[in-house]
Amino acid sequence: MILSMLLLTILISGASTSEDEYSSDAINLVNRAKRDTDPQAQIPAVNPGTPSFMGANMQASYFLGQCVMCPPGDPGPRGAPGSQGMPGRDGRDQLILGAIGSEQISQGAVSDDPASGPNGSDAGVTYTRWGKTTCPETSETVYQGVMASSNSIGHKGSGVNYLCLPLEPTFAEGTPDYNSGAYVYGVEFDNTLHTSRDIGESEAPCAVCLAPSKETVLVVPGTNVCLGSQNWTLEYQGYLMSSHYTHLKSEFVCIDQNAEGIPRTAHNNGEATLYVADAHCSSSGGGLPCPPYQTGYDLLCAVCTI
Repeated sequence: MILSMLLLTILISGASTSEDEYSSDAINLVNRAKRDTDPQAQIPAVNPGTPSFMGANMQASYFLGQCVMCPPGDPGPRGAPGSQGMPGRDGRDQLILGAIGSEQISQGAVSDDPASGPNGSDAGVTYTRWGKTTCPETSETVYQGVMASSNSIGHKGSGVNYLCLPLEPTFAEGTPDYNSGAYVYGVEFDNTLHTSRDIGESEAPCAVCLAPSKETVLVVPGTNVCLGSQNWTLEYQGYLMSSHYTHLKSEFVCIDQNAEGIPRTAHNNGEATLYVADAHCSSSGGGLPCPPYQTGYDLLCAVCTI
């Protein structure tokens, strides 16, 4: 009660007294009253002219002659507009900070969508259609090419994967160097397919395709349909093929069931060769489970996107 009366006295006197007229004596008087009511109270040191027995907001109110016990008044008038700010940056910070809220920076904005193309359209995913010179209707042709790999018959080293080399290559400057060590050959069909019987001993073409608005491409071996409950799109179906089991190892690829042969070749030139993959199963282990697989049957494949 004593503390409240003292504070009220200071408040009333503050209405007619300037801030410079407050002395440390008045502050010490309030501190003494606080000690009387609460001996354990922590009273901070007081510097004349800079009261510290209250919080910063209460100090400002009391020593400016304002009423802190009164209800808040109406908002004051809007202040005058500030001066023009400094010019902004060129938007490069957007690359690090990302979008601000739900708005994109109009200049130099970067989309959060990884599938979004440079013109705002979905870029999609790419895949190779082995054995064909064109892409299916569900995709766009990026480029046409020829299948290539190392020699799987006479050479032990170099790469084991298959490449789709474009028909318009670019070579390094300088003269040919035949001693580089890694040779790349064409790829030849040594088997015909039930659905493509005129490709035997012809070199294999390829096409790189773009499936717009898709995010994932999946090669499914062992069947010619897309599996799963998702809404997959069948890009093409075919036969699983690789090098002969007596040759050096290579990867398995899905050759289109309607494969084409490059007309300029029709005989074996010692390049990499492709054979249809057959299942070999065993009920006692060491092979594929039978059933469902059966020995000697050609393995099919499917290329799917979603």
